[in-house]
Amino acid sequence: MFENNQLKFPEKINERSGDSVEEKPFKSIRERRVNKCQSYEPNMLLEKAIEENFTDVVLRLIKSGQVNINKLNDKGYAPIHKAAYEDKVNMLCVLLDCGAFIDQRDISGLTALEIAVTEGCFESARVLTDRGADQKCIMNGIHI
Repeated sequence: MFENNQLKFPEKINERSGDSVEEKPFKSIRERRVNKCQSYEPNMLLEKAIEENFTDVVLRLIKSGQVNINKLNDKGYAPIHKAAYEDKVNMLCVLLDCGAFIDQRDISGLTALEIAVTEGCFESARVLTDRGADQKCIMNGIHI
């Protein structure tokens, strides 16, 4: 374990090739969070990636075809609703660019724009209106 007063980490054998591979003892916070989420089903992992603002993970999941970005989860909302609720403007743009329905309604009948306005997430509301969200239920910046 110690050689020349320096800490040496054990080597791990690559099972496929038989080569010696040095094991990385420390993982970044990002790697730990993503690895922690690996046991989730793909749509749940998408939600976690949106929550953590992991654009690259969101894009990989969508491009893999394993997720339905317009699917309502067990709580009754879609990824676009989560991004709007949490004011994740970058995630909103990614989801919209990848084909998320801008006027999709959640289980209570609200769109992402209505959620953004109700929650005071005005940057998200601006992005949604700029992208063409239906504004019929919004008057003077208030959900009616």
